[in-house]
Amino acid sequence: MQKPGSEMRSVVLCREKCLHNLGYTDIFSEVKQTENKTALKLLPQVLQDLDQQPNPTAALEQALRGVFAGNIFDLGAAASAQRYAAGQGAGFHCTLEQLLSRPWVIDDLDTVLERFSSHKYQKAVMFVDNAGADVILGMLPFARELLKAGTKVLLCRATSVVCHAFCPLRPSFHTIARFGC
Repeated sequence: MQKPGSEMRSVVLCREKCLHNLGYTDIFSEVKQTENKTALKLLPQVLQDLDQQPNPTAALEQALRGVFAGNIFDLGAAASAQRYAAGQGAGFHCTLEQLLSRPWVIDDLDTVLERFSSHKYQKAVMFVDNAGADVILGMLPFARELLKAGTKVLLCRATSVVCHAFCPLRPSFHTIARFGC
């Protein structure tokens, strides 16, 4: 008997194999590489902003806001793509500044911050995008804050090229390591 969901995984893997066999690659690879370069230039300032927070809880809140901003600025979103096309690059700081003020419609931030300050988590598994501000300016600084708190972090991303779903981050991760992530 197959595990629940294994049929869907088989379908997805079959789809990926067919796309690869037909020569489909990441049509956004160049855009993602440019976005990675832009985000990497902003990373030192993002990390410095986190390091200047008055305490670990404030740093974690700022890191979570960075996750939101990185996720909002995703080239897959039409508005983000338009900003990018207009030459606004990663737009991370602009997006971060434009986050809605609290309270949000669903606002569990205080609960999350309290749990992180009162519990020591041993491990965290984070499923990350594969390029751009989302991962470099959002998820990696958040992972760094978890690491500072003593949590082991496992980052998971797509491993194979599928249309618009992959850009190799290996060179970027090498560069990011210089910033202490």
